[in-house]
Amino acid sequence: AIPINKARRVVDELVSLGRVQAVWLGLEGQDVDERIAGYMNLDEARGMVVTQVHEPAVERAGIRPGDVVLGVGGVEVEDRAHYLRIIRNYTLGQEARLDLAGRDGRRTVVVAMQSFTDEKALDMAERRWGLRVAFPGRNLAVSGVRPGSPAQQLGLRTGDVLIKIAGEEMSSVTDFARAFKRHRMANTVMLLVGRDGRGYHVRLRV
Repeated sequence: AIPINKARRVVDELVSLGRVQAVWLGLEGQDVDERIAGYMNLDEARGMVVTQVHEPAVERAGIRPGDVVLGVGGVEVEDRAHYLRIIRNYTLGQEARLDLAGRDGRRTVVVAMQSFTDEKALDMAERRWGLRVAFPGRNLAVSGVRPGSPAQQLGLRTGDVLIKIAGEEMSSVTDFARAFKRHRMANTVMLLVGRDGRGYHVRLRV
């Protein structure tokens, strides 16, 4: 059963925007390993360690780098990939209860989902992956590579065509932003890149 308030928000977004907005809490993180679990006095190595907080509203709720997200909305978080899957079930403005472990012990905070715009995703992609993209014609192309970035270390260059990211077809800048939202915390991402009329599968390591 879908709560009526959530159903109304989804319908409102579909009517006004034609799609449901992507949401996030502005958190980046990594998996909990045995070392971190021991340091935090956790019974098992599960959850997501917060490494960065991007949204001021979430930061004001008291979530800080080093906290471990153990649960979202009563669902135990297995790892960062599971965390992302849980978040995708929420809508803009919907509140979620986060169960956290920190240096001061266990606590629970309630935070509202924030809008994860394409603009935010594109800015983060340039900083994390080192890529800027454009859609000048029939293909999504690399329009810039940040020096010293994972993209430059991989050998990507301006003019390369991005055909697929993690198996997803890239036919617009929006597709690229959506792919980054989905895979932004991955350590490696598989790309299908076109150059000089040929396609190459390469692994972007972040």
